[in-house]
Formats: sequence, C-alpha cells, structure tokens
Amino acid sequence: MSLTVETGQMEPGANSCATVADVDEWQSARNSETWPPAPESPDPDNPEPNPNMAAKDAAILKATDFLNGLNWIGRRAAPGRLMAWPRAEVIDQDGYRIASNIVHEQLKAACCYLAGLTFDGTDLQPVLERGDRIQSQTISRLSKHFSRTLQTGTNSALCLTSWPALSTPKGPPIPSRLSVADPTFSKKIGAK
Repeated sequence: MSLTVETGQMEPGANSCATVADVDEWQSARNSETWPPAPESPDPDNPEPNPNMAAKDAAILKATDFLNGLNWIGRRAAPGRLMAWPRAEVIDQDGYRIASNIVHEQLKAACCYLAGLTFDGTDLQPVLERGDRIQSQTISRLSKHFSRTLQTGTNSALCLTSWPALSTPKGPPIPSRLSVADPTFSKKIGAK
C-alpha cells in the first residue's frame, strides 16, 4: 500500500503523518542504527529502487495507526476523517492555538520516532494479558485509564495523557504522579 501523507489540507485517502523521506531524514539526523538509510543513487534522474521501501511504508502506517488511536485534545477539523489530524480547537502547552489546517511538526516527529521503533520490531499495540491488574481508576473528577500497550521496561514516554477536564482554574491540581497506593492521593485531588 502506498502512503498518502496528510499535510493539513485533508487529502482524500490520507493514511500517513510522514513520508519515507521525512523518516529517513529524521532517523539519519539521530544516527539511527535500525532504520536503513535511503540508497544513494549515482544518477538522480534514475534513482535506485529502495529494497526496504515496503517495510518502511508498513512501519510508517503502523506508527500513524497508533497516533490516530490516541485521545487527542480538540476535535477533528472535519467529521468522518480517518486521520486524527488536522484538529480544531487545539492549544499547545505554551498556550498557542494550533491552526486547524496543518499537521503539527511534533506529530510528524512522533510518527518518525514510532516508525523507527516499528521497523525494528516493536509492536506498538500488543495484546497483553491484563490479569488482575487495575485497568482504570476514577476518583472524584479524575479518571485514569492505564495504557494496555505498555509493558514492564517499556519507555513510558510513549504514554501520552491529556487532562482537559482539569485545565480549568476550578479543577483540582494535577498530581505529579498518579499513585492510588499513596494514602494522601485522594486528598490531593479533593476526593471525599
């Protein structure tokens, strides 16, 4: 399957946040040892075929699928779209409104990073045995759903959480660490 990159113009059939060239450049700038570099062609008018192109495309599609499955703030710029971005009514962490006709550069960078992990064999959406572990916890106005894609030893920086219901001045302070084992936890968020 070929990639159709979403640039913010809501292209029909868009299925990716980044091109292979974007990921090649991003991974190369970080000296990635797992993402193969783009082949160098002696003749720019007749480039060599990339033997890894199908695997790279698949990795980018999996990374985009993962990103599309996250709960993003704001809303899709147009209803019924497969892609989670572009989005309307989004304000970044510095308080600036993100235009509803772009795909944010940080999203593209996240896609490049995740594509590298996927290419190297990391399953971004594994089916895990939950056992008797807590899947979600709700206390007062705070609700936390634990990611089923994180395993012990996995980089927890991939777990993206937004707290839009708590962003108003009336909301309780966001705990720096969500720990239901902490006896003062319920006091920190105003639960009775």
